[in-house]
Amino acid sequence: MLEGTYNLRELGGYRAPNGQTILPHKLLRSDGLHSLSKADEAYLIKYGVRTIIDLRSTKEVEERPDTFMHDPDIQYVHVPFLDRMLNNASDMIKMDSLANVYIDILINNQPSIKKVFNIISYNINNGVLFHCAAGKDRTGVIAMLLLLLCDIEKETIIEDYSWSAALMEPVFMHQKQEITNAGYEVPAFIFESNKDDARLTLQYIENNYENVQNYLAAVGIEKNEQQHLKEALLGGNFNGQD
Repeated sequence: MLEGTYNLRELGGYRAPNGQTILPHKLLRSDGLHSLSKADEAYLIKYGVRTIIDLRSTKEVEERPDTFMHDPDIQYVHVPFLDRMLNNASDMIKMDSLANVYIDILINNQPSIKKVFNIISYNINNGVLFHCAAGKDRTGVIAMLLLLLCDIEKETIIEDYSWSAALMEPVFMHQKQEITNAGYEVPAFIFESNKDDARLTLQYIENNYENVQNYLAAVGIEKNEQQHLKEALLGGNFNGQD
């Protein structure tokens, strides 16, 4: 759709079992926005994006700043995830699956998760785009939580997660070559988006919190804020009425 991204996607259109559908132009997920063209920027503003949440680490932002970072038409907010892990490559290498990375996010990045949900909730009447570097891992966890909150079926959430690796393949091929040329080794799973990793992440929430509402409450997101966000995304109350 755009020249400067590979994994930009709408969360609008997903249907809950009660028939309600997440409204379009509310939530977008993406990979990095550092290579956007002027035409890309104009497209996103015309589409309705007014808030951008950058989930990348401080180092990633310094190396490749978003093109929208200082745009007067956009509220740009940096909420770093995985700063500790990404600043120490050995911590990532110690992980044996992406599911464990995602569970680490759910456990150790709760203040960041709370901040992201607060920003989305406050700005949901306009378009909100959240992203990391690949739009797969940090972005994937936030997308899972939002879709769970809207009662989207688990298999649909898992399917949505699984698309990222294929969409990012042109970028990943280049990155793999760069890593090889530099003499480094990273686990192959870093470039994957296997359904089992999403399934295990969702299972962790269910096993430890019973549901996403309890998890978000534990993070510090009040139930009334959860309800406000859910109703805004689904366009009404929970009995299917407008």
